[in-house]
Amino acid sequence: MPLNNNDITEGSISRGIMKLAVPTMAGFILQNVFNIVDMYFVGKLGAAQLAAVSVSGIFIGLIYTFALGISTGTVAIVARLQGEGDMESAAKSGKQSVFLGFFIYVFLLIFGNIIIGPILHLLGVESDIFPMAVQYARIILSGSFVVFIPMALNAYLRGSGDTVTPMRVMIIAAVLNVIFDPILIFGLLGFPKLGVAGSAIATVLARFCGMLYIIYHVSFKAKDLRLKLLPIKIDFREMWRILKIGIFGSAQSALRNMSEIVMMKLVVNFGTAAIASYGIGLRLRMAILLPILGMGVAASTMVGQNLGAKKPGRAEKAGWVTAGFSLVVMTVSAVLFFIFAENIVSMFNKDPAVIRDGVLFIRYFSPTFLFIGLSISMEKALNGAGDTISPMIITLIGLYVVRIPIVIYLMNHFGMEGIWMGIAISSIIGGLIFCGWFRVGRWKLKKI
Repeated sequence: MPLNNNDITEGSISRGIMKLAVPTMAGFILQNVFNIVDMYFVGKLGAAQLAAVSVSGIFIGLIYTFALGISTGTVAIVARLQGEGDMESAAKSGKQSVFLGFFIYVFLLIFGNIIIGPILHLLGVESDIFPMAVQYARIILSGSFVVFIPMALNAYLRGSGDTVTPMRVMIIAAVLNVIFDPILIFGLLGFPKLGVAGSAIATVLARFCGMLYIIYHVSFKAKDLRLKLLPIKIDFREMWRILKIGIFGSAQSALRNMSEIVMMKLVVNFGTAAIASYGIGLRLRMAILLPILGMGVAASTMVGQNLGAKKPGRAEKAGWVTAGFSLVVMTVSAVLFFIFAENIVSMFNKDPAVIRDGVLFIRYFSPTFLFIGLSISMEKALNGAGDTISPMIITLIGLYVVRIPIVIYLMNHFGMEGIWMGIAISSIIGGLIFCGWFRVGRWKLKKI
């Protein structure tokens, strides 16, 4: 059952965060299972195929850059309106976020397919990887409406206090992906062997089924949170309201995505094994972040609804409680990943070079998990208040003033190991900056 306004604005903060966070964390973990399953099965095809999917992750990041903006704006607006008790306006915002998502999908479908080839050439992707990477990216981009529509609806429900239904969507997609992946990649049950393309098609099909479920839920089963998507009535003013908040969240994600392009360009210089190990490391990093992202979503809802209910002190406490939970989770994760780094990487690929580079990356990166957890917790709390500009600026500084220069300097002195070292150092600095800004408290004055 979703939490109601009184649960979020009157009950125990710790209990409220956990009730909101646990389903979200479960959903995000399943989402990562989705990604890891792809890497696992593709890894069985070889290092070149694994590298192709890894480098194509840039375009998956592009999709999520735009989808995250819609999600961020929708959660902030819906949570604030729910806190004020204006559920009718909250539903209106949720509906317009869906239409906004579809418009952005059409734009991305056209623009993304144009830039795929040039971006991969710019990265210096090797000829044996290039065709597979282009094919994978184009399939994912063409089917990306199965990301935009569910994310918009999930954001509406989460802003309203329902984190259980989005978890169910993730369960459906993750389970079906586990089924579809081997069938389409290896050509089981009479299907043709599609290789890397089969992984992309399986992803789109699994997400499509999840999309059908959430549309059915909000249309017929959501009771107080029900949305009537038909008739279609476009409200550009409400879309702009979502965009005004979400665009900085998208910009923040775009900054991260572009920095990943720079990092990938640097990693490409060290060969296929380095690309594959970096791709594995990124997916594993996301696995670690998922519990914190779940708590961050809870913090966004708690902060937004309490500000709507005129309780800024309680909103601030929700942010710090979330940060405390993240420190515990990330400490345990860091220890486990550091100790079992070799076992984890070898699950995906048995190539000794891939294992060597992947283990090195994880062992440099895992000690910084605590600071990454603080960054995510504070960022999501600020987003819930509608403050997306400050996190964008902090991200800009952390990545382009700190990370990239440090990485390039250390790479020139220590080779590929310097890249891993620079990423770790910048993660620590970013976490400290986020905590300092949240403590200043100007986000409490944000108007939506």
